[in-house]
Order: sequence, then structure tokens, then C-alpha cells
Amino acid sequence: MAAPTSRSLFILLALLLLISFSEVAQVRTSLYLHTIHTYSTAYWYIIII
Repeated sequence: MAAPTSRSLFILLALLLLISFSEVAQVRTSLYLHTIHTYSTAYWYIIII
């Protein structure tokens, strides 16, 4: 009887973590994409010049 309740509690905790991490991941992904964009632009400028 203890296993199913602990499992459901674990799933609930995992969902909460996933929700909080998804918001952090969105910010991190946008920052990551921004840095990639900046680096690629700089790379193209180096190739052109």
C-alpha cells in the first residue's frame, strides 16, 4: 500500500520540478540561442573581412 502512494507523490514532485525547470530552460534556451546567433554573426563577419 505504501508503494503506490509514494510513487504518486514522486510523480507529483517530478511534475512540479518539470514545470519549474521548463521556465528556467526557456530562459536558458533563449540565452543559448542568442549567444549562438551572436557567435555565428561574428563568425560571418570574420569570413567576410
